Amino acid sequence: MHPRTAIRHALVAHLGQPVPGITPPSYRTAARDSVFSKRSASPPAGALPLLIVSTDEDKREAGDPASGGGPLRRQLTVMVEGSAAGEGAGNAVDALSLEVEDAVFADPTLGGLLESLRWEKTLVEGVDEDTGVTARMTFSAVYHSHLPPEGGPPLPTRIYGSWEPDTGPSHLPDYREMSDGRPPEIV
Repeated sequence: MHPRTAIRHALVAHLGQPVPGITPPSYRTAARDSVFSKRSASPPAGALPLLIVSTDEDKREAGDPASGGGPLRRQLTVMVEGSAAGEGAGNAVDALSLEVEDAVFADPTLGGLLESLRWEKTLVEGVDEDTGVTARMTFSAVYHSHLPPEGGPPLPTRIYGSWEPDTGPSHLPDYREMSDGRPPEIV
């Protein structure tokens, strides 16, 4: 499964499932379990208020070098659309937006799936409460891709260094461990 798919599914689950350990069930938002992924399900007619989660632009984070096959730090635009209709829909969408922001703030890593998930902006559309009001919330998710698979080879735990010009494959015996993060002493 691509990380974008996993992130959408995790956010739908986080926003749409009851808060664990509370009886009777208490939901994070007024949409309750009417939370859907834009790519996997169409919301049932009349299921308002509701939330729809989608992803947009996915890019290498600025300043992250080409990974060379290692972990790549990525930034994903995540959209959450909250909709309501009827009397007070504008206020309901504002409250729904705040509930979504609070739910994301409560677990900004989605259980460790992400490095972070941060709110960027909200755009409210629709002024006719009878036809509906929608808030489009934009979040920025930072995650890493191409991590080693479970049970795969471990990540390096030691760092070695050497002084120029004694670097490269032919000088591997000259490398010294940098256990404290400082360059090795010249021997």
